[in-house]
Amino acid sequence: MLRMLVLVYLLVCCCSDKKLVTMANPESKQQSVKCGGEIRDVKGSIHTPGFPGPFPVPIRCQWVIDASESYFPNTSIVVYFTQLYVTTGLTFTEFAYYSKGSTPMGRQLVHTVTEENATRVHWIWTRSLFLVIDFSLDRLEGNHLRVMDNLLDVYGFNMTYEISGRENPVRPDSCNALLCSFLGNCYANKDYTHFGCSCFQGFSGPNCGQGPGCGPGRHVCENGASCFACQLDLLRISTGYGNTEKDMISSNFEQ
Repeated sequence: MLRMLVLVYLLVCCCSDKKLVTMANPESKQQSVKCGGEIRDVKGSIHTPGFPGPFPVPIRCQWVIDASESYFPNTSIVVYFTQLYVTTGLTFTEFAYYSKGSTPMGRQLVHTVTEENATRVHWIWTRSLFLVIDFSLDRLEGNHLRVMDNLLDVYGFNMTYEISGRENPVRPDSCNALLCSFLGNCYANKDYTHFGCSCFQGFSGPNCGQGPGCGPGRHVCENGASCFACQLDLLRISTGYGNTEKDMISSNFEQ
């Protein structure tokens, strides 16, 4: 009887130890990732770690675009949301002066990314000499743009920026996921002076809007509307006739 009690005690202790070790393992394997930093180059890109793949969460990143050393008469900072797939946790704040360890001056919030504006806003710009980009996210699920069939496994963002002295600093041909009809990737060229859509297989056109169901010579829309492809669905651009949800969403493609 005593031997049986000792055996049961040993089994309970053994199992309890293993459970504790198993619970402790995830904490010991937590990944740390480096992101953010100070940026002084006049052109470049800003992206989440491992873009367009997933990244460890929770994540906290801060980029500081410093244009104080530029010699342009009308200095401005422009950020293009070329590939923005996150729908929350991203803010842009301008400062007249910003330095870690010192008191910042002239703080003004420029833009906060939300589910409502993540695809509607495709660039921001400021005349301030410092632009601080903060990114904070606790989980990946439910916080990213998802579109059938090609945008189901993209995470974070890949944005381009430019410090400029032009009177009209925003490039006229900038694009984003929406302006590429969710059917291609928006890229900048090597020197960040032009933008364009690289369409997914089976789609073409300047906005990747030509594909199955929508193409040259096909007239599937009524009342003078234009047809754009979105995956395998037809989206009719509303011209005042009808008031369906698809009409309302599609009308953004012409902006």
